[in-house]
Amino acid sequence: MASSANFKDFVMEQIAQSVLKGSPQLHFRKMFGEYFIYLNGQPAFLICNDRVYVKQYEELQTLLRDNERSIPFVGAKEWFVLDIENLEILGKVVEIFEEILPHYYSQKTKSKGI
Repeated sequence: MASSANFKDFVMEQIAQSVLKGSPQLHFRKMFGEYFIYLNGQPAFLICNDRVYVKQYEELQTLLRDNERSIPFVGAKEWFVLDIENLEILGKVVEIFEEILPHYYSQKTKSKGI
């Protein structure tokens, strides 16, 4: 079952509302009927079957220890499932992501000489 564009829009609005300081850049990519939401150019939130998932980064373990864990698609590892309506937790997740995602997805590419 593919995720709806309306749910994706709702999730993006919730993320924007949850931000305590500044305004991160949000955009999305649709992939196979599902969506990935990017925060400041880094992949952050996965929407599958109208549920919001985040990877189980070490930095999120304490904050999301009581959250449900689930497999968003066949072949994936378990991810945290977010309650997208809990703006307090969502804001903290965004704050942590703004700090850690650039380290996980650094753009360090070295050109190889011939």
